[in-house]
Amino acid sequence: MTGLMVLPSLALGLAAMLVAAPAGQTEDQPVRLSIVVDKSCLIQPESDLLVLGDHSDAFRDDAICHVEKVLSSHHIEEKLTDGERSRFFVRVAEQEYIVQNPTDKPAVFIIRHDVPENWIVDSNTPPSSLDGSTAVYRINAEPGQRVGLHVGIHRSYTIKVEPWYVVRRADIPPEGTQHQPVPLTIVVDNSCDPTRVRSLGSRRPQ
Repeated sequence: MTGLMVLPSLALGLAAMLVAAPAGQTEDQPVRLSIVVDKSCLIQPESDLLVLGDHSDAFRDDAICHVEKVLSSHHIEEKLTDGERSRFFVRVAEQEYIVQNPTDKPAVFIIRHDVPENWIVDSNTPPSSLDGSTAVYRINAEPGQRVGLHVGIHRSYTIKVEPWYVVRRADIPPEGTQHQPVPLTIVVDNSCDPTRVRSLGSRRPQ
């Protein structure tokens, strides 16, 4: 998965390199304005007054923050541990935040991305901290600078692995005659979720 990207500003044409915001500021570093946004890019009221303006509640401004590339997918993973094979059905959810500092002062975006129960953050750029079930990212942005941040999360479901045996539904033909075996049929729904697979013409060993 990709992580942080510095995007060219249409207004200022900035191409500065992005660095993670430090936990604190030293004396020779300017105090950065804070811009706090949630998972849906709503600007929170604890943001700097210069950004809030007349707003007293959370508000949306796509020029400051918007979400792109909201994707969901799934795949199968397989692991071999001590000679035992394990399979997992993995769901993935990802999105990309595009933020821009609208002020003439350095700012830090504090992005709060809620992580549902049993899901795990899976991004190249790790969160700066965790606040309960919320992953918190701190992203520096210079005046007018646009930055992209990719965030992905995933959840794994264990698939039970056990042997299955084919049982022919046709009677065994007389000796010396040709017989075509009945193929094993696997039926899946349109989600292709292997946890919902059922088998026809097969049964577990008694």
